[in-house]
Amino acid sequence: VFIILETGFFFISLYVLKILIDAVSGSGPASVRHDRVVFFVVMAGITGILYLLIKAVSNYMTEVQAAHVSERINDRIHQKTVSLDLSYYEDPDYFDTLKRALDAGVQRPSQVIVSVFGILKNCMTLLALGSVLLTIDWALLPLLILFVVPTLIIRINFSDIYNEWRIR
Repeated sequence: VFIILETGFFFISLYVLKILIDAVSGSGPASVRHDRVVFFVVMAGITGILYLLIKAVSNYMTEVQAAHVSERINDRIHQKTVSLDLSYYEDPDYFDTLKRALDAGVQRPSQVIVSVFGILKNCMTLLALGSVLLTIDWALLPLLILFVVPTLIIRINFSDIYNEWRIR
């Protein structure tokens, strides 16, 4: 919900900035233009502040969710450990496996949750940015795609390299 709100306020703040630019570049009496510009500057400030507040709450909620998942996994590891036969406690391979599970149990699930929410937020932000560009001029959308696709390919390539390095 907060990711949707965050993206929505990002979109609204971008749109208010677009309207502000239109108001500044518009023609008409200077006093009428000045009133519109001041109004849209105030609106841009308000939407920017609301966006930052919702973004902070969204980041907090993501961290809370990641902490809950990590805690749940640690509890399950401990429950499984307690239920094992005593012979497992004499096996060094078991302790190695247990240590790896405990070490990864705290970090990996939270990283997965944060990454999934980050991907969702970035996709929604990209859609919002694309829709704002469509309202300005439809020819700007292919330009956005031209910049996003190579960046995506590079990130996927470096993720694969990092994963291979991590596995080694």
